[in-house]
Amino acid sequence: MIIPASRRGLSSGNNSLNKFILALFVLLQPVYSASAQDESAMDNVFDRGCGDDDGTDRCDDNVQSKMRSLYGWKSAKVLTQEGVTFRRMMFVDGYGNDVVAIEFARKPGRSPRVKIETPKSPEGIQPAELSAGIGQRDWSQIIGRSRLFDQKLARELEKSKADGSGEITICLHGWFIVAEAGDAESLQPNVVGQQIKPASIRRDAESACAGGLTVPYAFQMADVALKLLPECQSIEKESVRNVPKLLARCNLMRGDRLAAADAMQIVAKIEAVDENRSDQQLKWLLAASARELAPDFIKMLKSGKLYLGVPVGKGPDHASVDGVIVQRERSNDESSMVADISIEFIRQTGEFLVQSYKLSEFRENEE
Repeated sequence: MIIPASRRGLSSGNNSLNKFILALFVLLQPVYSASAQDESAMDNVFDRGCGDDDGTDRCDDNVQSKMRSLYGWKSAKVLTQEGVTFRRMMFVDGYGNDVVAIEFARKPGRSPRVKIETPKSPEGIQPAELSAGIGQRDWSQIIGRSRLFDQKLARELEKSKADGSGEITICLHGWFIVAEAGDAESLQPNVVGQQIKPASIRRDAESACAGGLTVPYAFQMADVALKLLPECQSIEKESVRNVPKLLARCNLMRGDRLAAADAMQIVAKIEAVDENRSDQQLKWLLAASARELAPDFIKMLKSGKLYLGVPVGKGPDHASVDGVIVQRERSNDESSMVADISIEFIRQTGEFLVQSYKLSEFRENEE
């Protein structure tokens, strides 16, 4: 197992723990071997601060081009040639997965807008556009905050592989950001006359392990995007890992996104049900008009684990969600069973509750 010491960001001052981790790596080395060439290449991508959790070189131009294609984005060069000024960032999670992309853009003859994208599926229904207008004050702040994101800090330029402390610093599952700033040709500000400022493009790719400026900048921009998108603000932050994850989930919602976001709360409650919850507690998941369903619904919930998708908003007071329920295995010899489930929600006293549900026949779980 090769864990480059340069993957920094999550560290421990506990020498005993560090020695234990080092010993564990040594023990595992005969099991997970790699060629010297592979080891050198892996070390190199992390030494350059370009590796995501899978070791993919996110600084590589071809890799970044593929990332942009996931979101249907044009290249920065094409956009600036079209007269577009933009700030955009692509988020990769701590397991090397492309999660979400955010674009703040001002096209010629149009007001600035923020737009959220998730990786496009080669088949199936694509999300409806999730975007919003941006006022002049917010736009000026968005441009201003991008001024330094691609600059390197002194500690990044002078970092050393060994600091003499004897500690091993390890960064695990750090997020990765590719950020771009494009400025179309424009009049030079604060200059008398018609002096032209040429188009420019800036870009940086950075891991959270690097401790630089790009990752904090991108997460700040995610917060800005959330403030501009009211349909995403009802999603409880505690139900997702961070704001980029929240925006990704919001983008996948269909129909009335405001209602769908509200319905996320009841979805989270249903998914959290386990065998220890009392029937008295669980019956309050159902609307008053559906209380006669309580015995069967509660029995179904306790029989397995629900994995629900993203809610669909059908109107201010109605929403639905589809998913599956996997029955708990009774013994090691028995395979689990799975069934499809569809749940309808209705708003009652301000919150969504279960109105009805449909359950298919159980079948053997093939996964």
